[in-house]
Amino acid sequence: MQRISLQPCFTACGETPLAHILRLGDVTLLLDAGWTTEYLEEDLAELRSALPSIDAVLVSHADVAHLGALPALLGQGDRTLPVYITGAAHKMGQMELYEECLVRSGCSEFTAFSLDHIDAAFDGMTTLNYLQHCSFVVRDTPVRIVAHPAGHRLGGAIWHIQWSNEDIVYAVGFNHRKERHLAGAQLPGIVSRPALLIVDGANAAVTAAPSATQNADFLEAVVATLRSEGNVLIPVDAAGRVLELLLLLEHHWAQHHLPYSLAWLSSMGASTLEFAKTQTEWMSESLCWHGGRLQDNPYLLRHVRPCADAAALARMGPGPKAVLASLGDLGAGGARELLAAWGAAERSTVVLPWVAAGRRSLARALARAGRGELVRLVLGRRVPLEGEELAAALAAAAGEAGEDVVEDATLAEALPEANEGFEAPDAAAQALELAADFTAEQQPQRANTGTIGVAGAPEQAQQRTEGAGALAARHACLVDGFAVPEGCCSPMFPFPEEPEARDAYGTIDTSVVFEEDVASGPGTWDPGAGVAPAAADAGAEGAAPGPPPPTKVVEEDASFNLRALVLAFDYEGLVDGRSLRTIVGQVAPRHCALLGRAQTESGRQALETLKRQMVDDLAPLHGKIHGPLSPGENLDIPCAPSVRVEMEGRLVASLETHAVSGCKLAWLRARRSAADPGLLEPAEDEAQHATLGGVFIGDVKLSEVRKALLKASIPAEFSGGALYCEGPLVIRRSEGEGAGLSLEGPLSEQYHRVQQVIYAQYHVC
Repeated sequence: MQRISLQPCFTACGETPLAHILRLGDVTLLLDAGWTTEYLEEDLAELRSALPSIDAVLVSHADVAHLGALPALLGQGDRTLPVYITGAAHKMGQMELYEECLVRSGCSEFTAFSLDHIDAAFDGMTTLNYLQHCSFVVRDTPVRIVAHPAGHRLGGAIWHIQWSNEDIVYAVGFNHRKERHLAGAQLPGIVSRPALLIVDGANAAVTAAPSATQNADFLEAVVATLRSEGNVLIPVDAAGRVLELLLLLEHHWAQHHLPYSLAWLSSMGASTLEFAKTQTEWMSESLCWHGGRLQDNPYLLRHVRPCADAAALARMGPGPKAVLASLGDLGAGGARELLAAWGAAERSTVVLPWVAAGRRSLARALARAGRGELVRLVLGRRVPLEGEELAAALAAAAGEAGEDVVEDATLAEALPEANEGFEAPDAAAQALELAADFTAEQQPQRANTGTIGVAGAPEQAQQRTEGAGALAARHACLVDGFAVPEGCCSPMFPFPEEPEARDAYGTIDTSVVFEEDVASGPGTWDPGAGVAPAAADAGAEGAAPGPPPPTKVVEEDASFNLRALVLAFDYEGLVDGRSLRTIVGQVAPRHCALLGRAQTESGRQALETLKRQMVDDLAPLHGKIHGPLSPGENLDIPCAPSVRVEMEGRLVASLETHAVSGCKLAWLRARRSAADPGLLEPAEDEAQHATLGGVFIGDVKLSEVRKALLKASIPAEFSGGALYCEGPLVIRRSEGEGAGLSLEGPLSEQYHRVQQVIYAQYHVC
């Protein structure tokens, strides 16, 4: 018997990363590969041990909690796996991890992964569109996956997995509500009665507030602080929920013509905006279309100014500012630095835009802290090495490059020794001196390259120059399309000529001379940098970029007494507990895995309450609720054996179909053929088939029955929840397992008339 098993690799809740191993018989899938923002290597121990047995990876959202571990697992080239992700999530996931790597590397010794690891992990991914069917075969077992819109984040996916005639739906982090930039998820429309539905109860204790009320309160808090000459800090992520807040603030600033500065502090902010401009097909249709006409790109922001660093933010000038800054958990980056600068000011406000931010370290402490309470904060920054530390670092770097230095010195010494005793012309002697200093780093990259020996030299001299020719071959000496002159033993013109930049019409492009950095402004110079921009450019012109100077991380205590106002809103964009219960009841799965493990007592009680309610809802439909799953706990679900069969032509011809809601239903009584078990043939027992009776299909309301009775000239009125007809006839609606309509009263001609009207409201099969 085939079995489905689900095993969490973490604690399987909204506060921790998501990574679950789904085994479908012989097929093993990894559902998400998240990591904690602490990036502890021991957290990946179980995931690394299971990696050799995994056949494919499905990524649902582009954030650290869903794909943060992929650069560490797949970016180092140790193992390659097929990874499936939507196109928009692929772009935004890169931006998210780039920001994490750059920000944390700038303030700490971050070794979890590098930018190269991110590129290597994302280069091998397979991108899919919404509703695109993708099939692959694992050990002769076909598997089909389809990504459906999940809301919550740009490119977020609900995965519909089809395996062995069974449907599995992986729906974590979805949002059923429509937002400014995303349409809501339609989970009940994906499939009905799946074998397994996987959902998370991270927001079981959250009650969703009306969007209009929440937006009004959020904007009022921001504008009120700015009007009181205070600053507003909004910690956000790099490429996820920040897109919703950008549209909200941009629209409010444009509508009310506010004079206050609005900035987005993120090292990847400009790149994220460029990608967002090209990903509108993944967003809500109403975002680009209004009143039947095409609107401007919604992310052509006119009031929000992206700032790559604190210096760019300072150039915006004095005055109150509203700044969206990363990282959203306040663990590093501009948000942490601005908190240290503005947290002690009474006029400032810190707005936590989603509840999830309060579950993480500093953000959680800030959400619970009261005014006047001490907030302990340590800031880290990189500074160049000096003195003995710099000398030690340079010595270590020189030791690593020792082989290259020895090779260049050997070349300089070998060429003169090889030509000892050989009388070359003066020009050749001069060229020989130039060749000693002509290293591989000075060679231009040309397609027409080769090696040069001593042409026309005596045999003895030719033998002496054999060693020099071998060394010159390694350095790819230039032969630029002409014959080598006699007596030459080195390139005639070793100086590389730099190509001139030309435009499409062949004219030399001199526009670079007149370009000016508008973002930095003319004439700006930071005295702490040591070198003015013009001098630095002049010194770097024509020189190859060298290795970055050695640096170290220094930390300083930036603790402060909290005086700023701290407000929390729910812009996380996740389904709340009440809505999740309703949606699961509509999907009616045979098995439902509820993920979630709250850290607080109130959260645990809310999750248990949600589970009990869902158990009661699915009991009449013979559905089961499993979870919350603990680390190391396996959910094992047996799958009933299924057989794919075909019907004989005469069996199909004998069916009496009835149209019901766009479908056709029919009674089928058949048996498997003895000659071919995969073929159904008509059953011979027609007498038993005649006693099967009929089936009433549909959910008829008493109000509809009353309209039908009045149309048939039969008086009917409501009283006490029942429908009273002409005479002593009463129509009641029964609930429970035998739900339907019941007709009470004596048998009479009127009874049969009412019965026929009721039957006409149903589809009878």
